Amino acid sequence: MHKKFQVAIFVLALVVSGCMNQEEEKPKEETDLEKLLSVQYYTIHVIPSLSDHTMEVEAEIMLQISEPVNQVTFCLNPEFSVSRITDETGASLTFEREYDLVTVDIPDLKGAAQKRVTFVYDGMVYQRSAETTWDYVGEEGLWVRTQYNWYPVIPGAAEAVIIKTVLMIFALEEKVGDEPFFEALRALLAKYKGVSITTEAFQEELEYASGEELDQFFEQYYYGKEIPPVEC
Repeated sequence: MHKKFQVAIFVLALVVSGCMNQEEEKPKEETDLEKLLSVQYYTIHVIPSLSDHTMEVEAEIMLQISEPVNQVTFCLNPEFSVSRITDETGASLTFEREYDLVTVDIPDLKGAAQKRVTFVYDGMVYQRSAETTWDYVGEEGLWVRTQYNWYPVIPGAAEAVIIKTVLMIFALEEKVGDEPFFEALRALLAKYKGVSITTEAFQEELEYASGEELDQFFEQYYYGKEIPPVEC
């Protein structure tokens, strides 16, 4: 899955430590939704405002649709206000919202096709308690978990993509080592502060810091379909 993040948010996704505990699951048949829709990639740009705990987001989702549909429903945290949704031509798409569900009208889709849908939205991210820090954008930094639903997902269609991305980050840290991994992150912050970062730039910085060639890793686990191996 391809993703671009504003560097501040991108780094947060990388520095999460630990490993998900996963029980072995029995293979399951594809649901009707999974056969109909799949997320090919995301391109996400984020502009955080630390002083007022908000962030502005532009999230582009490339969908692979196997049969004609006239609507697609996404899940997005209700704290965010959606200003517009557009297609690949820049034309506005009509939508309805009910709490965390955003139903987008997809006109003129006659058959199987790729469809690009772009959300533009903003909102406050600040969940704190006396003893626990949850999701926040503030003077102390940024921390926004996937579970916060801070970018649009299709329930039942995007889960495997999200898990694969998280596992790939853990696998990269294991492959290059902790010191080179975080050295690359520091270099990225210095070079790309306030601007977008590409996957290619991320890979180049990791290769420079570690001295390892990572083309095969990215082809296999980022652009390919294999799940990265992670020692839990």
